[in-house]
Amino acid sequence: MSTDATRMQDLCTYGLIAYSGVVRLPCIDRADAAQLQISIAFVSLYQLLGFYGLVGVAIMVLSLPLNAMIARLQTRLQKEQMKSALATTPVRLTRQRQGRADPADE
Repeated sequence: MSTDATRMQDLCTYGLIAYSGVVRLPCIDRADAAQLQISIAFVSLYQLLGFYGLVGVAIMVLSLPLNAMIARLQTRLQKEQMKSALATTPVRLTRQRQGRADPADE
């Protein structure tokens, strides 16, 4: 259930960004529009924060491989957790039907 909620949250968060990439201006093709959006964002960031804004962007870009590695690890651990949860579910149900206590609850 929480996975579905997270996916819906991500859809709402990133949906507008994806939509803005689809909307086309009649006089600009998609690649130029994306470059224009990125350029405007960088100029606005530089005007707002100065040089330190660009340093922050550089740190985010350099940390992308670390973020990817952590995401892969989290996915692998979540799969292992789901496998172990599914493996113990029939045992718990059998014990509950027989009226015995579950050792995990004690």
